[in-house]
Amino acid sequence: MDNKNIDIICPNTLITFFNPMALLVYCLSQIAFKYETECVSWLNIAYLMRCSTPVQTKKRAEITAALDDLCDLGFIEKNKDWGYIINTRSFYNQKEGFEKCSYDALTTLRNNAALFQHYMIIKKGLINGKCTYNINYFANVENVSNITISRRNKELIEKKLIYIYRPAINREKSKYDNNVYMLYDRKYENKQNYGNLNRSIAQRYTHFIKHPEKFTPLQRKELRKQVEEYNTRNPDRIKDLSVFGT
Repeated sequence: MDNKNIDIICPNTLITFFNPMALLVYCLSQIAFKYETECVSWLNIAYLMRCSTPVQTKKRAEITAALDDLCDLGFIEKNKDWGYIINTRSFYNQKEGFEKCSYDALTTLRNNAALFQHYMIIKKGLINGKCTYNINYFANVENVSNITISRRNKELIEKKLIYIYRPAINREKSKYDNNVYMLYDRKYENKQNYGNLNRSIAQRYTHFIKHPEKFTPLQRKELRKQVEEYNTRNPDRIKDLSVFGT
């Protein structure tokens, strides 16, 4: 799996299919068909999942069931002599369309079908680069609890595949609005770091206004410099510098 220029096709039918392994197997099969063999078997898929030999045997039933599901759906065809053959026409016969998956995302999630499905559901929901599905939507489609969805979100963030913007608390409803999901980009990480820095400066600024006597002249000077930088980054939230005196 060393060719990063592969276009991985993920039909929408499989993205929300009840068996997440079917989606992962189908995507891995495309690599096997194009670069390793004309047919694919459960063992090919287990190898592409980077399963150890003992784990391969345990995965056999799960992978075989996924291959059979794909046959029933018309995405691959069973060859009694060699294994399974991909049905390339299925790429174009899906009225509801498909999503493309990057090579890097597939290889990062190749041994976790449920997490791969969650990632692709987010990708499918992107509009202008943003997905605003409610957490309950994910839970219903993936047939798991909200806690499990939160854990999967955390895993995708840690793997640097997505970024989640969490709006401020709606004080009337006392709960968070829908999260906004985006594919990972370094600029979002920088934005998050600045967000943490901004909050820290704002808290120190508020503390200074209430208790200026607790700050030494050096601390006062340093905080003023930080607030000046804060104002430059946040022109819509300018803080009054006159509190520091002349």
